[in-house]
Amino acid sequence: MAARKTPAPAEPSHPRVRRAALWWLGGFFASTALLAAASRPGYTPDPWSRGLDIGLVVVLVAVTVWLQSKTTERVTLALLWRAYSAAALVAAALIVGIWQYGPTLVLDTFMPGIAWRSWLLLYSLPHLLAALNVGLEAPAPRP
Repeated sequence: MAARKTPAPAEPSHPRVRRAALWWLGGFFASTALLAAASRPGYTPDPWSRGLDIGLVVVLVAVTVWLQSKTTERVTLALLWRAYSAAALVAAALIVGIWQYGPTLVLDTFMPGIAWRSWLLLYSLPHLLAALNVGLEAPAPRP
């Protein structure tokens, strides 16, 4: 009977990749906060907030492409399943949030904004998890 190979532990990602993933998350939440503010009734947008949001969008997409190029080989089937589980939670949280806060939001502004942000998050999630080394630890060997 052949000896069972124990999987090698996952190498940590480069610190620059990890920092970019953390920056991406911060930029994503900042952009979502700007959307939440802009979706309030009676909100008058400042010129700087529009420019900031558009700038964040451009940088988020660029960082997404860069992260994808750096982490594609690290995305495993297990990591895709973990991202799928997180995506299910994101969708549930969005439904509950819209149900709870929908009457206080201008949905004409909110829905398109949250739609593309959700798409970008779900598209980037496996690569963000790979960059942050979530779910890449080697499984414990069986006795």
